[in-house]
Amino acid sequence: MLRIFCLSIFVLTNLIQGCNSTNDKVVTEKLTKDSLFTGDTIDIEATSVKADEYYGNLENPFDTLIGCWAAIREGNITITFSKDSTFEFYDYNDKIKEKELLTGRIELKDSILILHYSDRPKQRFAFKKESESSEYRITNSMGYYFIKSPC
Repeated sequence: MLRIFCLSIFVLTNLIQGCNSTNDKVVTEKLTKDSLFTGDTIDIEATSVKADEYYGNLENPFDTLIGCWAAIREGNITITFSKDSTFEFYDYNDKIKEKELLTGRIELKDSILILHYSDRPKQRFAFKKESESSEYRITNSMGYYFIKSPC
């Protein structure tokens, strides 16, 4: 029994020493005041990026598309795009002379926005950032010109 006890202590001692080896940073290195491990370095170039530049590079056209858009033309024409790639388009129908709700799903390929309607053929729009204002616009050949607007 004593022999098994001594053998167990020997094994535990070797396991503990193995965990404290110099290859195991978690056990051997101490944290400094600023939460960096001793010997770690900071990439100065990465920290010198201005916050505005950093967040400007994170812009995703799809994320920019999400929300409400209003048409610059007569009537109250709006499109609301959702994160689940669906839309609600409040358009004016010239044939029936009244406003109608169109729904469906969206597809964004580079600067081409495709509306896949639930009840009619798909429609293509250009989704581009204007160089003068650096804001996105949605346009098409039918004369639609949408700008981002509050919901």
